[in-house]
Amino acid sequence: MLNVDSTVVQLPSLRNFSHPRTEDDSIAAGAATKMALTIPVAWKDAHHEGLNGVVEVHSSDFIGDRLENVFVSDFIKIINEKICDAVPMVNAAREVKHLLLHGVRVHSNYSLECIVPELMGSCPRLVATMTIRPCGFSMVVFVRALSGKILSIQCKPTDTVRFIKARIEDKQGVPLADQCLTYACKQLQDHLPLSSYNISNASTLHLTTRVLGGISEALTPFRTFADVSDGSILTAIEFSPTAPEWRLCSKGLNIEGRCRTPNCRAFRHMVIDPKGFHFFNLMKDDNIRCPICSKKVKPVTCGLYDCCWRFEGVKADDGLSICSQWKEAKGYVYHRFDADESDGVIEWASLLMVIKQRNEAISAKLLPSTEASAVSLGEQCSVCWCPFRSPAMRSILTTSCGHTFHRVCSEKWSAWCKRNSTQPSCPICRRTT
Repeated sequence: MLNVDSTVVQLPSLRNFSHPRTEDDSIAAGAATKMALTIPVAWKDAHHEGLNGVVEVHSSDFIGDRLENVFVSDFIKIINEKICDAVPMVNAAREVKHLLLHGVRVHSNYSLECIVPELMGSCPRLVATMTIRPCGFSMVVFVRALSGKILSIQCKPTDTVRFIKARIEDKQGVPLADQCLTYACKQLQDHLPLSSYNISNASTLHLTTRVLGGISEALTPFRTFADVSDGSILTAIEFSPTAPEWRLCSKGLNIEGRCRTPNCRAFRHMVIDPKGFHFFNLMKDDNIRCPICSKKVKPVTCGLYDCCWRFEGVKADDGLSICSQWKEAKGYVYHRFDADESDGVIEWASLLMVIKQRNEAISAKLLPSTEASAVSLGEQCSVCWCPFRSPAMRSILTTSCGHTFHRVCSEKWSAWCKRNSTQPSCPICRRTT
């Protein structure tokens, strides 16, 4: 953790050195309206270079045609079914190994609403990396949680209880140490195989946890937060050894709000809640807390340190969808949007911020030419997020904007866009390709 003093800015403000926002920084993609939702998901096999195809998930695939109470784990099940139907295999089946949003891994316990804002566009956002699972020798057991939610887990009779708990952690994010599994009124021991409890195909296990959930506050139609599309309010603040303890930041994203608890030492001060390298959805993420009293605070602005970031959202005043390129917060300084409750903030109908470690980010610099040979092998394609491993230059394509991808990735995504009467856009600079 590093100390940030919000009252002393030792570096000059970036306000006087900024440039006007251009079309490259944000894209107007039409008014955000309630409509039938179609989510395109590009997919590839784990050890395959480039995309295999694109599948569509529609709002009608969800219960009640709504995303409420739908988790990424539910979304992954639908993707698995659609890919298996589209490309059937003999004695094997594909299943999602990782789901990536702009190259950042999405955990299965995320709410789907948090990563699918009301934003229209023709840039590939979601990529599913698939693994191939042999069929014929495994079985399926079901795990029922206290909430009534049921998980299905592929396993073998010789697998241990700990293996099942690890799969639950992968799917739901519940730490293995917090899980308690029972079957036939017996608590299951981690080291024993399933066969020792006579657990067979289609058996149902019962899960209890020590993690208690809370009740989220009611969501308002719009929320006020810093205008992260305005680069002129992004300031660089040096770290201070005298900054108070409620101004400690971490690498990645840091959300700021004002503590309103009268008996707290940070009362009426802007406090920092470090979020690290996680997604932040303004409309859905309510767990922003004062580090001193642990009471919830209303998010007002944010700061970034030693990371790469981008945003996408819908402004309430004009209803236009906007998104940014990948941007870099580098140097031994805290990059803060200079805003408080009365200045530098706007109303958002939707806002999602995506954070990456700098060593995982894709460079947004334009290539010096449109020659594919300008790309070094080992660099990543920012559609499928795999390296350019093939030495054959025919497998690489540089688009008109100067950015380079696997040829098959560009062709697969362009084909989907053509079927849906839209123009593909570059995932780096957002220009139409």
